[in-house]
Amino acid sequence: MHQIRAHAQWLGHYLAGDKIYGPDARCYLDFLDDGWTPALEEKLLLPRQALHCAEIDMRKAGLERVFSVPLPADLRAFCAARGLAVPAGL
Repeated sequence: MHQIRAHAQWLGHYLAGDKIYGPDARCYLDFLDDGWTPALEEKLLLPRQALHCAEIDMRKAGLERVFSVPLPADLRAFCAARGLAVPAGL
């Protein structure tokens, strides 16, 4: 997860909810000092990183396992509130 977040920051973007690589270098320290506050919610939009791994396929590694997980309710609600379509199957 770190690599995705660091590359997004390098490109001038950040993930919603990212306290370390987010829009303000103080977000993480503010969170440690005061917890989740309305000010942080305004900057970050989510109390956690907006990352989700829908599927991990282990077959190429020689294991006949595929792990699948639907999009969590909080991320589904986040998308719905912003008119973002969630792909079928998530």
